[in-house]
Amino acid sequence: MIIVPFNYKSEESEYTNKSLFALKESYNLARVSGSEILIIQVIEKNSLFYFLSNDQLSEMVEGLSYKLQQIAEKESIENGVKINSVVRVGRVASEVEKISQENNAKWIVVGLNGKKPVDKDYIGGNTLRLIRNTDIPVITVSGKLKEHREYNNIFLPLDLTKYTIQKVNKAIEIARIFDSKIHVCSYRGKDVSCDVHLKKVQNLLNRSGIEYNIELVKLNRDLVHKHMLKYITDNNIDLCVVMSKEKTDEIVNFVSSVGQQIIKKSIIPVMTLNPKELGFINPY
Repeated sequence: MIIVPFNYKSEESEYTNKSLFALKESYNLARVSGSEILIIQVIEKNSLFYFLSNDQLSEMVEGLSYKLQQIAEKESIENGVKINSVVRVGRVASEVEKISQENNAKWIVVGLNGKKPVDKDYIGGNTLRLIRNTDIPVITVSGKLKEHREYNNIFLPLDLTKYTIQKVNKAIEIARIFDSKIHVCSYRGKDVSCDVHLKKVQNLLNRSGIEYNIELVKLNRDLVHKHMLKYITDNNIDLCVVMSKEKTDEIVNFVSSVGQQIIKKSIIPVMTLNPKELGFINPY
């Protein structure tokens, strides 16, 4: 199952379009993996919510359910994938996580919306909360690309620490699903063990049979995200895989500064892996 959080609005807006763009991004995932798609709209509780009567709330849920089902049926017929829809009431990140777990979802595909749709480099709080709380890979889609591409080239930025091998294993798993080439870019630190970790990465990739290439880069940390964005463009990358940091009480800090810059500014989809899923901590 692939979960796509949705925000239906009757009027046209960038916000609405990005929800639809995320849905369209999920089609290739569904076809390759043989998955169904479930779009979910959450009626979020806020200060106005408590002024609604039960009848008004039921009417709102019924109306949105009908609209979402129309979209699901239309997109399903046109694109040859099975799509269903559901409307929930509650907190967006919490409800999306619940329904993802209930349906044993493989991926969650999110359009970068936030509450500031005019800011194209803004990550919404709900997206950050979702990344923080879920063990399921979250693919964020900016909508900056005019077309949806196969994931033929996967970009894997590495920091060459003792946790690197586990991250590479996840990239190999993804590459096997999509028959992709892995582009490894290592951002080396001062630790002399970097060479040891790099050798392990090469051995693992060689054994996997996945096509790959490795580039070594020495940069100040402040310049890493700029190099990554340039690498994505120069190498025709289709998907970037980054790692969130260890869980903290601070939602924004949970995704590293480098990871946030990539999610915000990348023109391609970015898959963020929660370290809880892999059982380790990684700064990217």
